[in-house]
Parts: sequence; structure tokens; C-alpha cells
Amino acid sequence: MKKITRFLNFSFLCLGLILLSFDTFASTLLNVSSMEAYGLDTIAGHSTVLRTSKTLPDTEIVFEVKKPNGEIVSIDAETSDKGVAIVDISDYHLKVAGEYMLGAHVQSDEVAYWSSFIVFPGETSEFESSLYPENQVSKSHGEAKTITVNLKDDFGNAIVGHQVKLIGDSTSGEIKMIGESGLTDENGELNFSVSHDFQDTITYTAYDVTADKVLLSKAKVAYLDSAKSLFHEALPTSSYAAGNSSGLVDHLKFEDFPEEINPGESVSLTLTAYDSADQVVTNYEGVVRFSAVGPNASYVALPEDYTFDLADQGSHTFSLAFNFQKLGQYGLRATDLEDISVSAEKIIDVIESSSFSASASEDANITITNPIAGTYSSNLQVISGKAVPGTSLKIFDNGVEIAQLIADIEGDFTFRTELLLDGVHTIYVASVDSDGSVVDASETLKFTIDTSAPEIGEATFSPSKDIVPGTAVRVELKIDDDVSEAVMILDGDRFELEDSGNNSYVGAFAAPIEFGEYIVDFIVTDELGNESKYENYAGFKVGVFPVAEKSYPANVYNLRVTPEDARVILNWDPVTDSVNGISEYRIYYGLSPNELTDAVDTFTSATDWYIPNLVNGKAYYFAVIAVDGVGNVSQEFSNIAKATPYGVVKLPVVEMVELAPIDVFEGSAGAVALNDLERDVADAGPETMWLFVISGLAGYFYSVGRRRCLKSSKHF
Repeated sequence: MKKITRFLNFSFLCLGLILLSFDTFASTLLNVSSMEAYGLDTIAGHSTVLRTSKTLPDTEIVFEVKKPNGEIVSIDAETSDKGVAIVDISDYHLKVAGEYMLGAHVQSDEVAYWSSFIVFPGETSEFESSLYPENQVSKSHGEAKTITVNLKDDFGNAIVGHQVKLIGDSTSGEIKMIGESGLTDENGELNFSVSHDFQDTITYTAYDVTADKVLLSKAKVAYLDSAKSLFHEALPTSSYAAGNSSGLVDHLKFEDFPEEINPGESVSLTLTAYDSADQVVTNYEGVVRFSAVGPNASYVALPEDYTFDLADQGSHTFSLAFNFQKLGQYGLRATDLEDISVSAEKIIDVIESSSFSASASEDANITITNPIAGTYSSNLQVISGKAVPGTSLKIFDNGVEIAQLIADIEGDFTFRTELLLDGVHTIYVASVDSDGSVVDASETLKFTIDTSAPEIGEATFSPSKDIVPGTAVRVELKIDDDVSEAVMILDGDRFELEDSGNNSYVGAFAAPIEFGEYIVDFIVTDELGNESKYENYAGFKVGVFPVAEKSYPANVYNLRVTPEDARVILNWDPVTDSVNGISEYRIYYGLSPNELTDAVDTFTSATDWYIPNLVNGKAYYFAVIAVDGVGNVSQEFSNIAKATPYGVVKLPVVEMVELAPIDVFEGSAGAVALNDLERDVADAGPETMWLFVISGLAGYFYSVGRRRCLKSSKHF
């Protein structure tokens, strides 16, 4: 009977061991089939860490990563002797921002569970971001155009939620933001409406206020007068197509001719550079020479060679610089000295107008018709008039004889002076006999030669220092002489100054958007057309950005703490009241409510976190603040919460997997991005103990029952 008892006890024990092995094997199979994978959030162009839940040790597995664009990346890995696989995924695969799906499986299986991690866009790229369209044409005053600013990072990901400022290079005109949010949308775009009431070409630049970056891309809008093209002459409708910008210079044109040109009269003409599509070439910088052709070529005074610069914007007016000294037809030519195919030609008819004819008395023997009384900027003058045909004449200037000539068969005489000195000149024409004695004389004529350029005085800017980029700046220039035009040149752009009285000319412009010192030139033209350019005459400094009133995120409320073994889990209510949005939270903790000496950042806007590696049995105090998108923090701590980590008994004791350094793998304090693995039933707990208990109890009761049966049989 004892043998039978031992056999049954041994059988029950074997059964328990078999059931225990089966449970352990089933648990292992369950771990393999339910294997999960986790990834840390990262930024586009940066690598991140992937890991699995616990599974079979030393087993080849595959991580599957689904990108937002649908592309799948497979990464082979092998679990450690602890049954966990940890790998880095290269930044090469993480350039597209968005949600990435992640799973893991053994080589012969498929993914059972998918998790996700986020790849956030990087910083604003000055090169990838853009303004569009780059060129537009507004055909009438006040017509608004739309300019779109598109913010991207280095990999073309849209930058969402950034504040952008659009700045034009003119203080006039209007720039309006389209939309209520005032921030870039999900495509990284923000639209602006721009308009301008005057004929001009305005260049617009974008400044990313949030990232403190200026985009390299620019947009131009040409605002046209509905009556006259910005390009001076009516163009075909097709030439007005938006985005049609000028090409290389193709030809020159003489423009803005006076209605009448009289002999000896100084006149102004404009010369403009055009491309093959008849659009003004605003960046033309050629050297032009003037010449005259035809039988009257020697009777015209022409300006010297002229070099165009960017300030001319492709067109320059030569004030009172042309003088046609004789009646008749003239061929006028302008030629680019570097490319003679770039030229302009014009036939000019010089006639004697009725006003000039009336000045000569029919009864007078000698009459001066040119010049007339006045002031001239040219020191070359033509003296012409009427006399008896064939009469010998002498011309006197301030009592000094300057010429001898004979009236032609029609009684006309013409003389071109040498260079005259600045000042007043009194001239008359006398007829002389064969001995040279004066027989008759015209009336005297006084005129003034003034070739001196106007002089300028002090130039001042307001504000005078620490100018904020993109803001309006007032410039005032003192000029003692009367001038017809005063212009300031800043980085090739022209800003006209207006006469404000008291010998002061003022204007306004938008300060450049980059820090630094800027030097300006001034060009002044007097009423006679004398022009003077003062280079590097004055300067100003762009120095500071405006100090905006800080907007602090709201305080954190309802902080809750839960102690565990060597760590504390924290939860709090999310902060929704923030102008700039919440980017993360900052946790302060320490051994006293008055000494919260340690701090960690969550790096995300998650409202649950945990602090690891704490000492069991010690009381810790915790507080949380919110951090917004521009770095502003809550002005006060949340409620201060207390928790004491405690130790627990674990059967069996399982050595934890040695992971990457904590600042790489867990962040500064251990993010809950990698969730704790659920404890395996094979590791600890009462689940398998019932097998041993049942086996033992069965053997015990069988032995006791057997002994009692034997005793009872003896009594019988």
C-alpha cells in the first residue's frame, strides 16, 4: 500500500510540473504573438530609438516602420538574452514630418500590434521657404494683389503655427493679412493682400517672427497707372501678364519731347532702356554716348557720356542738356559704348515759334531772337537773330567782342559761343562798315549762366538710433538752394524727398530688415537741371527688435502623484489657455517643498510623466509649470504634491535590461513614450502556485484517507 501511495504522490507531482511547463510555454508563445514595438518622438532629419516588448531571447525579429507617405522601411534586429530588441532608426528615413506607424514581428510572422511615434518639422529654412508669385502686375491704382508666404524646413516639411510679417520697400501702400488666425496653416502658408496707390515697383520680403529668420525669397509687384504704363509707352495686352519681368537690354528710346523746340533753346530729353518685349530694364548700367548726324550736326550742344546706375531704374532725364542752335532738322543718336547695337535714334525738327518771331521788330535792322532773358545751366549758348542780308556783324559779351560774322541771304545769323563763365552776361549784336566801325546795334540782352550744382547740408534720421527692422524712418535733408528734385538712394532704391519749407526736404522709407549700418546717397537737381550726387553722405543703424509684451501660459492645476517602487507617476490637468500654445511641461522636485532643486522637461505636451531612480522610503515633493511655444513659462507653480516611493516583493527577481543612457533613451526624466511592459505571468504572482497546492493537497488527503481505511479494516 505504501508503494501505491508513493506512486500516486509522484504522479500528482509530475502532473503539476507538466501543467507548470505548459503554462510557461503558452505564456512564451503568447509573448511572441503579442510582441509590441515602441518609438520615441523626434524631429525631421534626426534619428530615434525603437524597442520591443519582452519576447524570446536571442531571436531574429523585424521592425516595420510605415512613413506618412506610405513607404515602409524594414529593419532587422535581434533580441538580447533578456528578450528585448533595441535599435536606432537612421535620420535618412525620418525626413518627412508626420505620424509614423511601428510594429515588430519574428521573421516568419506578421505584425500583430501597431503603435506610433511622431516626427515633428525642423526649423524654418531661409532657402526652402518662399514667397509666390515672385512677380505680379497691378494694372490700376488700388488693385490688390495676393502674396503667399510658404514656410518649410530643410526637408520641405510645412512649418505650422508661425507668425509672419510681410514688409515692402516703400512706406506707402497697404499690406493686409488674410485670415483670422495670423499664423501659418497646415501647409505652412499665410496669405497677404498688398496694394499701392502710385505707379511704382515694390519689393516684398517676409520675416518669420517666431523663428526670427528673414526669408531669402522676395516678391515684386509692378503697380501701373491705368492711363499710362509703368514702362512709359502703351504695350500690347499680352505684355501685362502677371510675372512678366524684364530681360536683357535690347534698345534705347528718346522720350518726353517738348511740344516745340526753338533754335537756341535748352531742352530736356529722357532716355530709357528697354528689352525685346518693350519693358523697362530697371537694372541697366550701360555707358551712353550722344551724337548728331546730318547737315546741322555741328549746331547742336549735347550732354557728355553718361553712365546709368541702379538709381536710374533704367531711365534718366537730361535736364536742359540739349541745345539746337539753328532752324532745321537734326538726327539725334544715343549709343551704348559696350554694345553699339543697343541704341536710339530720333529726327528732331527745330522751328521758330510765333513767340520768337514776335520778339523781332520788323522795323529794327538787328534783332536777337536767341537766347532770351533768363538763367541757363549750359555754358554753351547759341546767339542768333535777324539782320539785313549780307550785313557784317560783331557780337559783344559784357563789352568784349566775341565774334564776327555775316548775315546770310535771308538775314539770319547764328553763332555758337565758347564756354561761358558762370554769372551775368550782357550781349548785343552790332553791324559794322568796311572799316569795322559800328553802324547799328541791337538792344542789349541779359542772361545768367549757372552751372554750379546745388549744395546740401545736414541729413538726419528719425528715429536716430536703435531703429527697428521694417519700421518707418523719417529722413530730413537741409538744402540751401532751390531745387526741383531731391532723392535719397538706399541699396539701389530711390526715395523722393518733398519740400517742407525752411530749406528742408523730407521723406520716409521702411528700414531694412537686417541688422547693421546703412549708408545712403543723395541726388539733388536744381531748377536749371544741374544735378549733383553726394555719395556715402549719411548713415543710420538698424539695431533692435521691438520688445513685445510677454504672454505667459496659465498655471498648471490638479497635480496628482502616485508612488511606486523607486519612482513616482505624475498626472495633471492640461493647460489650454496659452497664446503661443503649450510645447512642454517642466517638473520640479526635491526632498522639501521649499527646496525643489531638480527639474526635468517632458519635451511634449503630454500631461502624464514619471520620475525614476528615486530612493524608496524617502518623501519627495513635486510641482509642475507649463512652457509655451516661445519659451515663456507659467508665473506660478502648480499645487505641490508629496509622494514616498516604496519597495515591493517580486518573485522571481528579474534583472532589468540595460538600455541606452537615460538622457538618450528616456529624456531627462524618463518619458512615458515607452510604456512599461506588462509583467509576464511567468515572472511573478500567484498564477502558477495553484498547481503545486492542488498537487500537494491531493497527495496529503490520499495518504490520510488510506491510513484510516487500514485502521477500520483491522477492527473487523
